[in-house]
Amino acid sequence: MDSNTGWAEVSLETLPDFAGDYIFTSAWSGDDANPEAVYSTDVWKGLSAVKNNNVEEKPPKHM
Repeated sequence: MDSNTGWAEVSLETLPDFAGDYIFTSAWSGDDANPEAVYSTDVWKGLSAVKNNNVEEKPPKHM
């Protein structure tokens, strides 16, 4: 995040190092990736925010 790009790519394995008590998700406009590739993993299901139902999916903003 120090690169001033406003985003950073993290691997699924390191997600627990970055996830907080609340998670907001959103696909990029035009993104055709399948979110179940993440949401169906034990890593995702083991996150505190997921276990406590503190995940909110935001729709992509179309400009």
